[in-house]
Amino acid sequence: MRPLRRLSLAVSLAAIFAALIPTPTHAQTCDYQVVTATWHTHPDPGQIYVDFSVDVAVNFPVSSDSLHPTEFDCQIAMRFNGVPMGPTQDLIMLWWQRTDGCTGSPCPSVVCEIKQWMFKTTQFRDQSICALNASNVCGCPPLGTPVVEHKPMPKPPGPGLIEIEILPLSLSGCTPINPGNDKKQFAYPGSGGGSVPGMNPITLILLVAALLSGGMVVLRRRSHGGIA
Repeated sequence: MRPLRRLSLAVSLAAIFAALIPTPTHAQTCDYQVVTATWHTHPDPGQIYVDFSVDVAVNFPVSSDSLHPTEFDCQIAMRFNGVPMGPTQDLIMLWWQRTDGCTGSPCPSVVCEIKQWMFKTTQFRDQSICALNASNVCGCPPLGTPVVEHKPMPKPPGPGLIEIEILPLSLSGCTPINPGNDKKQFAYPGSGGGSVPGMNPITLILLVAALLSGGMVVLRRRSHGGIA
């Protein structure tokens, strides 16, 4: 009986260890994206408009029920030189896509994909309608650049970097990938007095250093008899 008890105990322990070992799963991945980020002037001299658009891409099927689209809960954080420009704001992204595709002849003029995001009670909606492609085949054209939000923000006290970041709230079964896509930085005020592309912080530091160095050269030349 003792050998049988030992065998039973060994089998039980093996079952417990097997239950503790996580089984391999197919990870669902989400690519949260700040697609565009710029600024432009505001009628109020104490404010600016911060312009941005967001998107999300996944490697798993999204909802085909237009009444219950797949939902991605996030927040938007804005910072100036690393300091919050205000409280984070809720952001909800919704995605719906037909599973039966665009079929038939003639090509039906029906909505085949919708992406919608809601920020501060404002809804931004992009949709695609079935259409013939260059090969004369009926399909669902890809969505373009998401609609841009223009958010009034306090005018920064001086030059620096404005940063916009997506903060995912619900990550159940949806692992963020490409972390470089979830934020963008751009210089303020930047060249052109408004919309500027993102600038690497090191590039900005080198630019400021070059300007300061140039100013010192001018001052030295003035102190030695003026500029010719």
